[in-house]
Amino acid sequence: MSEMASHSEPRWVSILLILCVVWAGGLAYFGYHQLRDTPVVHGLFRGYAPPYERDGSWVIDPRKTRLVDELRARYGRGNEWQPPAPEGIDGWRALADTLQLDPVPLVQGAPLSAPSLIFTTPNAAPLLFILHDGEHYLFFEDGVGVITLPEPPTYQSGYRLDAAENRAW
Repeated sequence: MSEMASHSEPRWVSILLILCVVWAGGLAYFGYHQLRDTPVVHGLFRGYAPPYERDGSWVIDPRKTRLVDELRARYGRGNEWQPPAPEGIDGWRALADTLQLDPVPLVQGAPLSAPSLIFTTPNAAPLLFILHDGEHYLFFEDGVGVITLPEPPTYQSGYRLDAAENRAW
């Protein structure tokens, strides 16, 4: 009887403790990966990735779409033409003319109020200004997606797209 009294716990308690530690480790592992995961929601026409922060702004609709395709899809007049990426400021003006967006040159530093193509540097792809919601400026950046900025970037030149209308989503 004294031998049984010296044995402090049954074997099943040790097995149960080991199983609890393994379960807690698995829970922590899968929980960590689910919290760090970036799931893509598949809509009717494309997948929607979650927003992320980048350089003090938010990319609220990340996608690798070309600016040319975004212009055609967002403001085009229903044509299925796949334009090549234009080169230079005059190439973008010609593309806006082709898409019947009535480009009008912007005065440098003028406030942005209508959809516009702005060029922060002469040889880079422009940013597409979409709208100002009172707090943030929404732009489309080539290969990045829709971004929010607290202030518009300073730009060298640009074109206001007078015939471009922001349609309701």
